[in-house]
Amino acid sequence: MKFYIDDNEIKTVNTNATIRGCLSLISRSAKFSFVYNENDSNFIKYKAKINSTVKIKNDNNKSIFSGFITRINYMADKKLVEIEANDYFTILLNEKVTGRFAGKIFNAVNNLLSGLKIYSNLQNIKTAVENKLNVVSLGNLSRYDILEIFIKNLYATEEFKLYIDGDSSLNVLLPFRDNSRGDFILGENVISAFFSKDDSLNNAFIVAIGDDNIVSGCVIRLIDKINNKKGYFTVKSDVHTYGNTHTMELELKERI
Repeated sequence: MKFYIDDNEIKTVNTNATIRGCLSLISRSAKFSFVYNENDSNFIKYKAKINSTVKIKNDNNKSIFSGFITRINYMADKKLVEIEANDYFTILLNEKVTGRFAGKIFNAVNNLLSGLKIYSNLQNIKTAVENKLNVVSLGNLSRYDILEIFIKNLYATEEFKLYIDGDSSLNVLLPFRDNSRGDFILGENVISAFFSKDDSLNNAFIVAIGDDNIVSGCVIRLIDKINNKKGYFTVKSDVHTYGNTHTMELELKERI
């Protein structure tokens, strides 16, 4: 794993990074800590501050988290710095804007994301360049509120989930289309599983091996080879822990 603060690699991370999210939260968060030594001449480049950029990459150099620091805790007795960060979706959710966002959706979305470290990766955005909208905010709408109007118009549905990928790309999940992210096989990549029922639907909590981009809102297929059963589930919440073994804790709801 590789950890960066303001593009400076930190090589003294002593605990696993944990990245988590859920359907209600939307924005994803990361937490890790590293050893520091004030007498080390290299320590100056590790001095983090609120709003410093945070990037986490896996061993294949693939970005798995990109965001900014929201909390720092210096533990002098242990020579540790604890870092908590959120992805840039937090800005979309919380920042109210004033202005007119109009014209073709492609241009309007780019205008909305202008100045942010977020890049549009919406599937239909370039094929719907003729669609036009006119949205005015008097400071009462957040960037997310306006983006939500664009997406509803673009995909002609109110059933979707937006999320930001590890490389800061804005993506959309459409739960009633085939967005399955792969198979999870009990006894193979699924190392533990717990099942229950709620209103005749199956719930599940599984721990699986892997560092795939499984986020809350997407669909996975569970396979039980012993009982010859297959089922599709929507991910309600996900926690990714990155260390010697990458694991995912997934809370699931059976897909109707």
